[in-house]
Order: sequence, then structure tokens, then C-alpha cells
Amino acid sequence: MEILINYNSTFSAGSIVSFKGKNLQELCGFRGPNGVGQVGNLRAIGNRAICVAYDRVETMSTSVREQLPGVWDITHWSFRDDATGATSLQWNGTYKGRFMFDAQGRVSLHMMRTDRPGNRPSAGPNWAAELTPAEMLAILDGYLAYWGTYEVDEVARLITIHIDGCLRPGWLGVDQHRHYELTANPGEIVLVYNVPGAVHRLTWKKQ
Repeated sequence: MEILINYNSTFSAGSIVSFKGKNLQELCGFRGPNGVGQVGNLRAIGNRAICVAYDRVETMSTSVREQLPGVWDITHWSFRDDATGATSLQWNGTYKGRFMFDAQGRVSLHMMRTDRPGNRPSAGPNWAAELTPAEMLAILDGYLAYWGTYEVDEVARLITIHIDGCLRPGWLGVDQHRHYELTANPGEIVLVYNVPGAVHRLTWKKQ
């Protein structure tokens, strides 16, 4: 394999060379004889350098279907109002979330506000009886959980989630659609959720 890159300094075999913000070890997954990742043969041609990997052991997949299985944590969640164009942080930026996909097509999600009320000692299954109606509403509105199965349409750049169980009864049996965008950062994906008059953009980082 050869990767053509521009360079402004002198390189030698074993150098760490950058290409579109990633070093060639990450791009090519080379491994030297001693098991340590390293650049293979490197030679200069004009103002460019060609790196030849001599032992490729791993390939970065461009298939979202292959990348999805695993655990993803939310890192950013924005909300844009279509009428005004104003963008804000959902739940005032106080959130945690985790998406889990497996290779068999199963998925689950949990998201919550970290500033929900009712943070006091409670015991037994009737803990909610001590909450006020306002606290109950805030606790319920500040949590989302569901599980089901998923499909990936890489042409439409769309993930479809078939909901089997959900905290929101109105989502049961209803497909949820999320368009996706890959970022320049490895192991990061943006899921776009369109609602009437607005759009949510959620950035997830794979563990």
C-alpha cells in the first residue's frame, strides 16, 4: 500500500508522518518486526513522500455498519430552532448518555439530565411517592431509555431503530430514524434527529 502526502521536512523509515490529521500508523495499521507500529519504507519524490507499508495488519473500516458495534458516549448535544436559527444546548448542557450497538443488530440507549430533582435518600419500590408532581415531571422528562434492533442504510446515511421497549409509551413499535455524519475524529459520529420545527445534533464517541 502506498500513501502519498505532502511534507515540509525530512523523513526516514520509522518516522511518524501525518496525513489529514492522522499519523500513518493510525491510517495503515502497520506493525514492524518487533510488534511496534511504525512507518515502513519512506521515500521522497519532489515535495511529496511515499510511504510503503510492509506489514499491514489492520484496516480502518469506512463502513458505518462495521464501526457501530460497541459502546458510545455522548459528548455534545445541540438543538437548533428552524424558525429563528438559534442553537442551544439541550437540557442546558447537563446530560449523560450511552448508546450500545452489537454486531447482531441489537441496540439500547440511556440518556439523562444530570441535574434532575429528587436526589435524596429513598428506599423500596415506592420511592416516587415522596416526590412532588413537579419533581416527577422533571425526572420523567429528563430521562430517555429504549432498546430494540437497528439497520444501517449507508447510501442514505441513515440508522433506523426498531423500538421494542421504551420509557415513552408512544415510541413502542415505532421506528426512529437518525441520519448520521462522520467527523474528522476517529471513533466519532453525529446523529441527526429531526423533529417538527427543529433539529437535534448529538455527537457520540466510541469507547
